[in-house]
Amino acid sequence: MSRKNEQEPALSRKEKRRAEMLSVAAEMFLEYGYDGTSTDMLVERLGGSKSTIYSYFGSKQEMFESIVLEVASEVFAALPEQPTDDQDLTKALVAFANKYLSIVLEPRTISICRAAVAEGRRFPEIGHYFLEMGPMRAAEQLAAWLCLHFPDGHLPQEDAVILAEQFSNVLKGHFIFRALAGDEVVLSDAREQRYIEIAVAQFVAGARACY
Repeated sequence: MSRKNEQEPALSRKEKRRAEMLSVAAEMFLEYGYDGTSTDMLVERLGGSKSTIYSYFGSKQEMFESIVLEVASEVFAALPEQPTDDQDLTKALVAFANKYLSIVLEPRTISICRAAVAEGRRFPEIGHYFLEMGPMRAAEQLAAWLCLHFPDGHLPQEDAVILAEQFSNVLKGHFIFRALAGDEVVLSDAREQRYIEIAVAQFVAGARACY
């Protein structure tokens, strides 16, 4: 057996252990925040010692950064893709809104958003990654579709991005601020659908008035 093959099981075990540590530590960081989660707390929950954590992540900061980036990737992987070509504007926006709002109001999304906001100045790369993976990515996908399928005309790319950002902001509206402040946001299906219908109707009417 080659040396490479002999090393593979050890590497696999190390990667598995790292993933397990991230999963446990993620719940602590997202619940208590960066400052509220001490290294001693991590050791108590994870087992081992501080040197064990440092051997995998180098520091508490690197561990926190890894967690936020990985959780953000997992959460925002569910963002809606571009609407299908055969959908009209209103139906496409309603479908997009349903998926987008369901993601925004997920407790794990709120937790990762809270972490990114709270620690964004201390760890700027976390804030940048959060924006790129979440709000910016959703707006870019919707803008691309608007450029191709906006009724009666050629929608400039820059305007399409503005419209997509505005629509996304209308959807999450005050909900995201309530959630970040600790308020539990619970909407009935009927209430959520009515909220979406009004948001879409206002957006479509306003956008068409501009072009």
